[in-house]
Formats: sequence, structure tokens, C-alpha cells
Amino acid sequence: MNQMSPFEMQDTTMENDSIPMTMPPMQYKIMRTGQRPLIFDGTELCMAMNFIPGAPYWFEINIYRTANQTFVAAVKIFFADENARDRAKAWEFASFDEVMETLESYDAAADMRVDSFADDASLSAVELAALGYSLMARAKAARDQYAGLLGEILHEVDVH
Repeated sequence: MNQMSPFEMQDTTMENDSIPMTMPPMQYKIMRTGQRPLIFDGTELCMAMNFIPGAPYWFEINIYRTANQTFVAAVKIFFADENARDRAKAWEFASFDEVMETLESYDAAADMRVDSFADDASLSAVELAALGYSLMARAKAARDQYAGLLGEILHEVDVH
């Protein structure tokens, strides 16, 4: 069964940036790491998540249209480790282009967990170098995973 995306529906009113608001607004409260929650009334335009069972972490991207005709984008990272704190960032924008610019420039590696080995004075220079390469590989993996998810969002909203 084919489903129409919010961007394909014809019986909606078009407002700012020609993106329709297809559902009645609801109130959202996005908890943000290190910031106050972002609270707004609006509708979710699209969402993508790349959860894989057994993976140590996964990302979620959400894009909303507010009742005030602005846009909200949220990037969340969830950790499988029960002792780890999930992280979330969310921003409000005047235009959809600003949403895309922010999502495309987001550095997923900046939100990765970094294990601290600073208290282990017995590590040799070679071991420290190996840890550095391991962290670089994890950062690349996070960026690649996020890029794939962003590709899904771009396809879903059909941004050219």
C-alpha cells in the first residue's frame, strides 16, 4: 500500500517554505542535553532511526513544523549501555533550508562517549596510540552511521 508523505498531500494549506502542516498540532517537549527543554506546539514532518539490535548506540532524527510556522530539528543518540546517558540536541529555525544546513553539518562524533584511560599511568606510548586510532575509528563509524540516516531523511523529504 502506498502512503503519501506529508509533502505529497494535496488537501493541506501551504505556508512558510511551502511545506504543509498535515495534522492538528500537538505539544512536544524535547529534552536537550545541557540545555532547557524545547517546548512547542506543532506536527512531526518526518522521523528516521537506525536502531540495530546489539549495536552500542543508534541515532534518531526528527523534523517538526511548529504552529508558529517555524521548524524544529532534533538529533538524538541512544546508548545500549544502561549506565550511559542518552543525548539530544534540538534547534528551532525560521526556514527549512536552515534545518537542512544544520543537519548536514552536524558532527555525530561530537556526541560519542569517550572512555577515559588517563588514570592508567602504565599505558605505553604504543598502547596510547592504539587507543587514539580506536577512538578515530569509532568517530568515523558514528559519522558514517549518521550520514546514512541523514540520507534517509533527505530521501523522505525529497530535498534536491
